[in-house]
Amino acid sequence: MKRKPVHIRSFAWMKSRYVNIVLTAMLRFTLAVGVLGYASASPLVHYPFSQPVFQNIDDEEQIINGVVTSGLVSQNGVLWLTTQSGLVEYDGYHFSRYKHKKDDLNSLPGMYIFSIAEQHNGLIWLATRSNGLASLNPKNGKITRINTTTLPAKLSSDSLRSVFVDSQQAVWVGHDKGVNKLDPTGKTSQQYPLPHNLKGVTYSIFEPSPNVIWISGTYGIVEIKNNIAQPIEAVAHLNVRDIIADNQGNYWISTHRGMWIWDGKTRVTAPKNIPPAAQKSYFRNAVLADDGTIWASNYGKGIWLFDADSQTFLRQFVHDPSNISSLTFNDLGKIIKGPDNSLWVGSWGGGLQRLDLNSTGHFAHIRHSLMTDIGLSNGNIRAVATLDNGHWVFGSKNGGIDVFDPSKGKIAHISHTSTGEELTSVISLTQDSNGRVWAGTHAQGLMLLDIPNNVAVAQNIEGLQSVSLFRLLAMRDGRIAVGANRGACVIDADLTRCDFINKPDNQPLLDSITNLYEDKFGNLWVACHLGLFRLKPSATLFEQFSAHNSNISNNYVLGMITNKKDGLYVITSTGFDEILDANADNPQFLDRQHTMNLGAAKPGGNALVDKSGRLWSGATILEFDKRKLHQYGADEGADIGTAWLGSFAQSHNNTMLFGGTRGVLVVEPNGYEAPVHNSKIVIRKWLQGGKTVTVPTNTVPILESNGRAFSAQIAAIDLVYAKHITYEYRLDGLDTEWQTLDENSRWISFTNLTPGRYQLEVRAKYNVVSGNIAPLTLPIRVMPAFWQTQWFKLLVALSIILLISALFKWRIDIVKARAKYLETLVGQRTQELAAINKIGRQFTSHLTLDEVFHDIYEHMAGIACADTFGIGLIDSDREHLIFEFATEQGVRFDTYKRSLDNRGQLAVHCAIKNQSILISNYDQQFDLYHPNPDSAKHTLSNGQTGAQAVSMIYVPMSIQKQVIGVIGMQSFRENSYSKNDITILETLASYAAIALANAKSHQNLIEVHDQLKVSVDQLKATQEKLVMQEKMASLGHLVAGVAHQVNTPLGISMTALSTLDESFKALEDDFNNNQLKRQTLEGFIDRYQQAHALMTPNLHKTAELIQQFKQVAASSNDTQVSHINLPELCNQVIAVAATQAKSQNVTLCLDTQTPQVIYANTNSLNQVLLILINNALQHAFKSQSNKEIRLSYYISDQRLIIRCQDNGQGISPERIDKIFDPFFTTSIEDGAIGLGLSIAYNIVHQHFNGTIKCFSELNRGTLVEVTLPTDTLLQKPAS
Repeated sequence: MKRKPVHIRSFAWMKSRYVNIVLTAMLRFTLAVGVLGYASASPLVHYPFSQPVFQNIDDEEQIINGVVTSGLVSQNGVLWLTTQSGLVEYDGYHFSRYKHKKDDLNSLPGMYIFSIAEQHNGLIWLATRSNGLASLNPKNGKITRINTTTLPAKLSSDSLRSVFVDSQQAVWVGHDKGVNKLDPTGKTSQQYPLPHNLKGVTYSIFEPSPNVIWISGTYGIVEIKNNIAQPIEAVAHLNVRDIIADNQGNYWISTHRGMWIWDGKTRVTAPKNIPPAAQKSYFRNAVLADDGTIWASNYGKGIWLFDADSQTFLRQFVHDPSNISSLTFNDLGKIIKGPDNSLWVGSWGGGLQRLDLNSTGHFAHIRHSLMTDIGLSNGNIRAVATLDNGHWVFGSKNGGIDVFDPSKGKIAHISHTSTGEELTSVISLTQDSNGRVWAGTHAQGLMLLDIPNNVAVAQNIEGLQSVSLFRLLAMRDGRIAVGANRGACVIDADLTRCDFINKPDNQPLLDSITNLYEDKFGNLWVACHLGLFRLKPSATLFEQFSAHNSNISNNYVLGMITNKKDGLYVITSTGFDEILDANADNPQFLDRQHTMNLGAAKPGGNALVDKSGRLWSGATILEFDKRKLHQYGADEGADIGTAWLGSFAQSHNNTMLFGGTRGVLVVEPNGYEAPVHNSKIVIRKWLQGGKTVTVPTNTVPILESNGRAFSAQIAAIDLVYAKHITYEYRLDGLDTEWQTLDENSRWISFTNLTPGRYQLEVRAKYNVVSGNIAPLTLPIRVMPAFWQTQWFKLLVALSIILLISALFKWRIDIVKARAKYLETLVGQRTQELAAINKIGRQFTSHLTLDEVFHDIYEHMAGIACADTFGIGLIDSDREHLIFEFATEQGVRFDTYKRSLDNRGQLAVHCAIKNQSILISNYDQQFDLYHPNPDSAKHTLSNGQTGAQAVSMIYVPMSIQKQVIGVIGMQSFRENSYSKNDITILETLASYAAIALANAKSHQNLIEVHDQLKVSVDQLKATQEKLVMQEKMASLGHLVAGVAHQVNTPLGISMTALSTLDESFKALEDDFNNNQLKRQTLEGFIDRYQQAHALMTPNLHKTAELIQQFKQVAASSNDTQVSHINLPELCNQVIAVAATQAKSQNVTLCLDTQTPQVIYANTNSLNQVLLILINNALQHAFKSQSNKEIRLSYYISDQRLIIRCQDNGQGISPERIDKIFDPFFTTSIEDGAIGLGLSIAYNIVHQHFNGTIKCFSELNRGTLVEVTLPTDTLLQKPAS
């Protein structure tokens, strides 16, 4: 009768209620016997109150009623489960079920399958409870049935209980009448009945050595050797269900009443320390783990753990209603061991679970349990601490505080304060150097634990009222650091107050503290959401390190731990950093997240370091030497729900504890190696032509021409991490790029493949764990259709060759006749083309338009009828077609034009479309080009109107694909022109276009030349005028300066002369009046002498200034070479410019006084130097002091170098290249016209054959350097 899952589970729960007392008693007995005789470091053994993680892999839709009777992990990594409702396949992704279908011989013979086995070829054998045997080929899904009626392989019974494949690949089937042995192909059968009238059912078959088989069941064990079956007396009394061998040569026998150990001979014993009640219970089977432990399934009492070496009972694992990671059911079916050291636990009503044996030696859990009083009082552990005496302390959210002795379990529970108040949320724990244990709460303040009396004593410490004490840290100096929801403080030595520490700006921190840490230097490090803070031993304010003032990866800091040197590892919400020197004034944060290539993964905030230097958290292991971060969770046997930040501790013996919402994870890190998963990609299913066929393994799939398609479902062999694998594929020979595969379906399909050879390539990688996955490579061949084969192509090629040969001969005859005709025609056309080319060359020999027009007309009229002839050129605006030359029977038309918008004109149509036109009858054929003909008439030069033509040709003239005009010829007769005329005229039109373009260009050049000549003459006159203006301007500066200097001595002389004149008049009046006295005459003589003494030097100075002005301002037209004393010449120029320089507070000086005589034109050199000085005075200075202009000269490498240098504002780089250009000035507002330096440039180059250069730097000044060759300057000219 089929039972629903709910009935079974309800029965299980009811049953568990009745057996709870028994199980609890057995569990306490287990704890009492402890770990005697077992040397493993497994926390499951050392801490008997701890629990592993049984991971639920249930699928009630396929595992009906949750019943698993047996199973195995096949060679290709698939988990096969036998049930009461068919065969279930699990590939790590999905469950699928094979069922019995009535009238379908390719279905299972029955639904209730009791046992399963696999041959090396991958064939699966199934023993049903009442419907015989079946074999399944997973590669193609084919099922073969064998029962009591099939021949030649016939069974003795259809009621089967076991199936087994021996080392020779023979198949053994156990039933109620003994066993049957089938050959490896399953085609022949041999019966072995039970000997000596034994009766019973065969539940197990075992091969202790080659050619020896043990069959076992209700009758004990029978040995079959050399085809003879003999019972084994030592175990004849056992009701056997399963046999396995350990590594010491002993055999562990699961029986209907207990677990027994047999030495293979005569000694049969029970495991040591096993409870007596266990030896009365039903053990179904056992497996040997890689670490030498025996895991046995029991119907009604869960899993029993034994040590094979000491033959000692260690632990029992049962269903715990308060623990979701415990066994789901105590009634177990079979335990299946996978090649990856996983246990797959099938129950009799609770479905399927998995236990990772790789981690049970290092991971265990402390849970809250209703079945024992030595577990956690509450599973939500917010705080963890280890004490000096080796005990563990756990603070929970709503269950107070538990104290654990690792060897016994919970030994104390603190649920209330000393005042009787219930202890609620404990969120931090620590033990100080005096051995006192402190607890921080969410809302009840700080507590001192009195563990012997099971009470918590509230502490009245100022500053800690109404705050949540997230973290407590016992510092080395005996003080307690507190991390709260509004900052951090350190409790003073007398336990009276806790002053919160301010930030560097002396403002409160006011943030929730995530971690506290004291480094080897005594610095207190505080982590929060605002970054990392450090308090040095003697400091009163924090130092702050954040993403804004340091290179920390994120301000949200989760945890810290020493790096075993002088620094710290810092874990943030987005990264992982390291401080090399925690005591440095400005510690540097190194980005280890990227330097270790961790990608997006990072260590957890609850960081601990083991003896090997690995960094652990509740979910990760970071191996620095390998630069790998391993993540572990429920798949690896670690599940504490959501880990609480700050809930972690490490004991003196290196045991690590991590708290979470489901209890505590106990980690023994010593010797733990993160597993490296090795797998390979296999093909699960293969479809060819839309049908499932045998999966290709060692063969090359061949696709026929009528089915050039295939589909393959692939998967990596991994039952645990299959859903965390990424696949890529390509078909070499078709694809070059890798394609990502859908991870859920994993189907690869290709259709319409062309014949040829291909190779399917698939690669994969793990996403969350370390491992290597061997790629898949499968050659594939696509066969061609008959018409795609080589022989068919060869036959077709031969037929084509024969046909082509016949056609070729026939064609040759035609070609020869045609060639003779063409030879004659080509000769004629060659002569015509030669004549046309000659005419074209004559066109291009003319350079005037009128000559070209007449030449074109004369030659074209000689080729075809030209009653009317015209040449139209498109104007520059491309709006009109202008006919400057057109004739009718030798009489010229007046020039006329046609708009290019007038498409009714054939000439316009020809120009717009760039298309030749041939009309044999105007009235009949015009509408082929335009519906409305243009009736415009044009006037001849004799005053008459042109006649209407009947036949006409228009051809366009083009240059570089652009139409420039049209040639038109008309006749008064019909059919005057042929297509041959069009061809000839088109050829001549190309020459005509070139000739007309050349003529037009020549005419344009003449016009441009005349215009340029006029412009050059105007420019020369303007330049001469401007040069004269610049000279007059320079002369004006000279005159102004000289006038100012002459005015002073003349004024003094005039004043003296005026005074002398008045004295003379007075003397004359006295003389005329006979009143002249000696004294008066002597006074006049004195005044005369004084005036003479004053006037004489001033008049001499005036004469000298005038002479200097004459020398400097002499006409530049004077080209006479004269003797020049260079220092005197420079001083004369400086004297002339001195007045203007003085008015501007500019100092003029000559740096060089070395005598130097040269022979040159004095006037030209004077003008150059004066221009340079005047230009500096006008442009060099703004409002600055210490203004200087310095002249200097020297001779070097047969060159005279004269320098004029100022210390003014300088010239910008973008202007310095233009200063010698005519009319360039920066002072146009002051009336400057910009010719001064241009004139100097011309004089230097033209008169002296020298060079002039300018060097300048903004705000540093300008240097103008004149370089003159000395080959003439130093040679005295002939007299």
